[in-house]
Amino acid sequence: MAIATKVDPREIQSVQVLTPRLLKLKAEWEAAEPQVYVDDTLLFTKSWQETEGLPVDIRWAKALEKRLLECPLLIRDGELIVGSLTKFIRGNGTLCAMKPREILEMCNSGRFARKTSDTESTKIAPEDLAALKEDAEYWAEHMPRVSTVNAALEYDLGPGVFDLLFDRACIFEGRGVRYKMDRGLFQNYSAYGGGVAQVSVKCVDHGLNYVIDLCKKERARMVAEGDNAHSHGSAQFLRKYWLLEACIISCEAFIKYAKRHADLARELAAAENRPERRAELLRIAEACERVPGEPPRDFFEAVQCVRLYHLVCWKESSDRPEVPVGRLDQLLYKYYEADKKAGKVTAQEAAELLGALWLKIRECENLVTIPREQRAAPGSLLPNITLCGVNEKGEDLTNEISWLVLEAMAQIKLSEPAIYVRYNPDMDPDFVIHALRCNREFGGGNPAFLNDRLGTQRYLDRGVPIEDACNWNASGCLGYHLDCMEHLGGGHNINQTKLFELALNDGYDPRTKKQLGPHTGDPRTFTGIEQLEEAYFKQLEYFVPILHKVKLLSLATEITDGPMSGLRCAMQYEDCIREGLTPKEGGARYPEGRTSWLGSRGMVDMADSMAAVKKLVFDTKKVTMDTLLDACAKNWEGCDELRQLCLNAPKYGNDDEYVDEIYDKLSTRVPEIMQRWIDPITGKKPMLFIGAAAGHISIGKAIGALPNGRLSGSPTNDAACSVMPGMDTNGPTAAINSATNGPYAKEFVGYAMNMKFSKTILNTDEKLQKLAWLIKAFMKRGGWHIQFNIHSREELLDAQKCPENHKNLLVRVGGYSAYFIDLPRELQNEIVQRTMHEMV
Repeated sequence: MAIATKVDPREIQSVQVLTPRLLKLKAEWEAAEPQVYVDDTLLFTKSWQETEGLPVDIRWAKALEKRLLECPLLIRDGELIVGSLTKFIRGNGTLCAMKPREILEMCNSGRFARKTSDTESTKIAPEDLAALKEDAEYWAEHMPRVSTVNAALEYDLGPGVFDLLFDRACIFEGRGVRYKMDRGLFQNYSAYGGGVAQVSVKCVDHGLNYVIDLCKKERARMVAEGDNAHSHGSAQFLRKYWLLEACIISCEAFIKYAKRHADLARELAAAENRPERRAELLRIAEACERVPGEPPRDFFEAVQCVRLYHLVCWKESSDRPEVPVGRLDQLLYKYYEADKKAGKVTAQEAAELLGALWLKIRECENLVTIPREQRAAPGSLLPNITLCGVNEKGEDLTNEISWLVLEAMAQIKLSEPAIYVRYNPDMDPDFVIHALRCNREFGGGNPAFLNDRLGTQRYLDRGVPIEDACNWNASGCLGYHLDCMEHLGGGHNINQTKLFELALNDGYDPRTKKQLGPHTGDPRTFTGIEQLEEAYFKQLEYFVPILHKVKLLSLATEITDGPMSGLRCAMQYEDCIREGLTPKEGGARYPEGRTSWLGSRGMVDMADSMAAVKKLVFDTKKVTMDTLLDACAKNWEGCDELRQLCLNAPKYGNDDEYVDEIYDKLSTRVPEIMQRWIDPITGKKPMLFIGAAAGHISIGKAIGALPNGRLSGSPTNDAACSVMPGMDTNGPTAAINSATNGPYAKEFVGYAMNMKFSKTILNTDEKLQKLAWLIKAFMKRGGWHIQFNIHSREELLDAQKCPENHKNLLVRVGGYSAYFIDLPRELQNEIVQRTMHEMV
């Protein structure tokens, strides 16, 4: 990776990303009606029927092969970068085999929800509806009658464990910890067959023919020499044999899929009367004939290759929770630099190609069957791009593509992909100003800023050598991972706020009317805040080992029942070919790449609630604990004066030692308790995660009123270190001081801070510089993740009233941006209520 070079901001800002060509393509996409796409699910089913009896890894690879070789293709007029997920401009894919009962419910109701919009239904043609329903009925008849994950949980932990899950008491939160869910063919909670995928830099640079050759040589070696050194037993040896075959099948199908685009481009060129367009089509054909089988020869082929990789990852499974693009500037820069020196490409031409890639990434849409109240990231497919960072020598890697990516984002104004800047204090100050200017132009919170040093240090602390520890990228909503493993996310989380509610009720859950937690004492008898704190910690100590066990049983059952993806093997070929395992099964070179993180959320809600109890009950004695708890039980009905006292009690986010000391104690003790039990897969303390996204909306529905003044069923706090909406009254610097009062982000991944500024905040260079200093202070004090919404309250309120007038209004939700009108109403309201800061 090349170290940073000086870039002229004027050259970058002079490019026109939205050329007439891209304006036309974007307008066509905006005008297109989202439609349900059924070809892939029908092809999957046909392949599964044809391959009955073969090893599951081969069946999975053959199903991908059939879709890639027989699905309809689309090359739109004017496109420079090609590869469409469906035959529609806005097609929504699905696989009935992964969730047949839920798809059948959609067919019967006539309402098809898409992942990128929580408010609109997707259309479907009558003949497609009939085919989809038949496909779903077939799979519903061929599914296990019971969930194997639930059966394992009940066998080991008893039926009482179900009371704790997301869709019951909501003590545990996450996509995988639901009692009622359609787990589908492989019983996966995300149904993606072998792990989350991302664009592989090494595969792009070497070409898939190189990977195929490695697989063939390894299989020959295994047969000739045996494989005890790596397979650790005959069963894994045999699985490895078939996984390598699946890898070959998947890679060869991927190459043929690209060549199908080459054939189509030549066919269109032969019928094209416009010389310029004919030349473009022939260039597309030449690129798709070359990549991904062989390494790209220039910048154009590299961009086309990235698109094909991102697309095929979605084609393999439409139910992947996300497909990150990765470190795009590091991947593309060497091709751009060589072409620019040779006079083959200009910054303007590169900007248009990046804009074309942007449009193709945003085209991807999928159906979503998860109930609305349990969706983790409504309005997004999370195709993240990460920029900048330093190498193992500490050298800044920001380059001209880093600048152009941000400019493309700002000008094209699409909700995705999300952009993350790996901030380091030595990066060019002009680049930081450029990033903030692009944020202002974009308006929806892109880019977000991550602490480059902290991201690397977390892995160094776990024994990962610097050359791998520094090569990481953002993924999921608020996660990140090394290039040599995969995003694993926080699918198993503790709802700390719910545990606090149990502590307020001696372990009794008012929602389910059951004694779910241990008896930790009646708070009405407590004489100090320390007793309430200890009651909460005892609840946490009781539930954490149960969550560990739930995670272990869930992952073990899913891995046992599911296939290992040949495509994932190819993406991480350096380790997976040798080990005969995909990253999720243990093919990653470091233990942290083999299991999902253990998550939690709710420390701000608890800190504010405990501060209110301490102030009003124990210090000033303005109210008794009995009266306060009765008011919460009544959801403050008839207790408006008391609620105002609670709302006006000290709140986190104001650099107030009174409440920050409580937050500090929670942020120190919680990770200690959660890491007291080792991760059984890695044998190490678990990686911890604090999510944001829209989870605070869903878990809030399961929690009653709290002493911080919050109403029953309303959202909890939106992120790890963000402030309760409207409560950070001392300005942004005070909020940052509270969030970085201790090394809280060191143990917790996803420790995000959302901030909102009015549009006037960035209207001068002087104010841009002040915001840059704010970021610098946040990072220097150990903050991990900070992001800014730039809009006005009036604009948001008008968008709620007249959504048709604000179709392109973008906002930052958690670890992603989305169109405001596509978000559920509760999430819209929460974003409106966030404190609007000014800069003077």
